[in-house]
Amino acid sequence: MRVGPSRQSGEGRGARSRSSLILVGFAAMLWLVVREEVPANQRDMVTLLLGTLAEMASSVVAYWVGSSSGSMQKNAAMERAFAQI
Repeated sequence: MRVGPSRQSGEGRGARSRSSLILVGFAAMLWLVVREEVPANQRDMVTLLLGTLAEMASSVVAYWVGSSSGSMQKNAAMERAFAQI
């Protein structure tokens, strides 16, 4: 019984690619903001973009380390239980 997409499936590879892109984008944007002076007329836009990327990065971490990891373990346990029935 398969409950959700496996991280080993094609969808899992897509999730890894998107996750990597988000984390690299956040790191690059953070590096640019720290390294370069942001023009005053672009500060609001840069702050909004950096905040959005920070939220996306925290969602990526939560997906791979947090609740989805526990959910995947629960699903594996349910699969084993149903296989015995």
